[in-house]
Amino acid sequence: MCNSENNKCCLYNTLNNILQLQNATNNSCAIGCDKPFLGGALTTSGYNTRPLNFYNGITGNMISINYDGENNSSVFRIENLDSCCATCRVLNLNTDTNTYTNTGRFFTIDLNSISCIKCLQDTFVEI
Repeated sequence: MCNSENNKCCLYNTLNNILQLQNATNNSCAIGCDKPFLGGALTTSGYNTRPLNFYNGITGNMISINYDGENNSSVFRIENLDSCCATCRVLNLNTDTNTYTNTGRFFTIDLNSISCIKCLQDTFVEI
């Protein structure tokens, strides 16, 4: 159902759709950034992630996480939603191959502190 009573934040619907797509379920109510399939128009096989950028609700700056003491990333994979909290996996972008790798790091973010998200091109990430 598209209008769940659990949707207390405006970003919840979008992130929930992405989570459902990553878990290989169908949401026929998705539009725009929430296209109802992972992958390109000609193929949907091999994709399991819709990478995201989050922007801070106060400053509007892109949120970046230090994941190993030296490196930062601003690319995340939604892993779980609980009311207005999202658990995310930190991804690392290899700029030479334009591929993402799993850093093994997670964080939880209050969706009320986010002003917007940016969906990046669907991809495959080894989980």
